[in-house]
Amino acid sequence: MTIGLFLCTFLFVANAARVCAAPTVFWASDPVRPNETVVAQGDNLQSATSVSVARVNDRSRGEPSLQQVSEVKPLQASEVSLKFALPASLKLGVYAFRVKASGGASGPVYVNRPDVWWIQGDLGVDASPGGWLRAFGKCLSLDTRQSTAVALRGPVEVTLKSKGDGYSLQAELPRNLPAGEYLVRAHNGFGGEAGWSPPRKLIVRESTPWPEALVDLVEFGPDPTGQEDSTLAFKQALSQAEQRGGWHCSGPTRPLHVV
Repeated sequence: MTIGLFLCTFLFVANAARVCAAPTVFWASDPVRPNETVVAQGDNLQSATSVSVARVNDRSRGEPSLQQVSEVKPLQASEVSLKFALPASLKLGVYAFRVKASGGASGPVYVNRPDVWWIQGDLGVDASPGGWLRAFGKCLSLDTRQSTAVALRGPVEVTLKSKGDGYSLQAELPRNLPAGEYLVRAHNGFGGEAGWSPPRKLIVRESTPWPEALVDLVEFGPDPTGQEDSTLAFKQALSQAEQRGGWHCSGPTRPLHVV
């Protein structure tokens, strides 16, 4: 009986503490526009009483300044999920929100801020001076009329104009860009300093030029009629090209027989 009473008391206190705990949000759906629904996931969201929503000033420097602050009621809430609608009066942009409850409020959560998932360069995973880079992710552009940008920070700092859509951006790299490791961030034109994405790494290096010398397959005696086996001629030509450091290997335009 004593053990049962202890367990009941413990569970009651633990549950009460959980109900009084401040909400936590670790993910929110975006991109989202005014009068659309945001889905937030986290913990202790069942006791939410309101959501404070604001638009981040596009000219904010350092700490983001907020404008058009509104208080909205949750449309639906459970322990780990919450839905609310962005006020229709808000202008399109980057937004910040906090979930409020009797136990406190969550930290600020940003939606519509760019998020770069990975980067591709003209050399594959790397890029070269005078080449290009492509950033893939979400919220990279919210409005085609708004300028987007990509910033590189490494041996030098440079901000480049970019073009693309909400899920990919491309920027041309300056020919005099020093080689090295860079942190790349994207901006969709909204949210001021708070509108930059978290950084992703990119290596910039000089490209290796393709060899210009040729190894002619004809010199190794392939059967030009395509009737006889020309495998040995191919192997000898490729072996010599490899010994010369990866030269081009050319041959007849008609089909040859290899096994």
